[in-house]
Amino acid sequence: MTATVFADPFSGRETLLIEPSRGPRVGASYDPRSADLPLAWHIDCPHCTQLRWKSGLTIHEKREIQIARCREAGYVPTHGVNSHKYLVPTNCHPHVVRAWQKDGTRHATVRGAVPDQVLKVTQEPRGSLAYEGNLRNFRAIETNLKRYLRFIFSARALTRDELSALLQPLVVAQRSRRPYRGHHKLCDMIDWEVTLRRELGESASFRESN
Repeated sequence: MTATVFADPFSGRETLLIEPSRGPRVGASYDPRSADLPLAWHIDCPHCTQLRWKSGLTIHEKREIQIARCREAGYVPTHGVNSHKYLVPTNCHPHVVRAWQKDGTRHATVRGAVPDQVLKVTQEPRGSLAYEGNLRNFRAIETNLKRYLRFIFSARALTRDELSALLQPLVVAQRSRRPYRGHHKLCDMIDWEVTLRRELGESASFRESN
């Protein structure tokens, strides 16, 4: 199981991505400064991932979920480091972003509709984004490019304790909720207790909150 959290640089909200050893990818969108219940999302739920469906998620949060849900692990042989590939949604052709980190500096390449058009991006620790290439070839995402690249660069792995603490409210809320009948959303049907027990081990305990 891999649990990764991404941070939106402007709103401060975070997006959790859980890549389980078995089953579909799921996660949650939440504000770490708030005690509000995290909003669950499911990789196959249109309410979470499609802009035309109404939900408690903003357009930016849905786009960030779209970016996180399609993450693919890879390798950059020229640099000898592991990388991840993301698809950044636009109003037309999605842009492919491959990101990695080396010696504290974050790197990414952005490819648009034309494969030979490549934008190289770097970010020093606590520094601003630096571009190498023609930004005009990426007008489709130029407005949100900074936001989504910073979102991708913010990725960090969660510890078992952090994941358990983050999902504990969802487990407790699910226990106290009435069973769903009739039509339901996939994001509402995620069994968080089973997910935690499966990924953290059957010995994981869950305390009730008052």
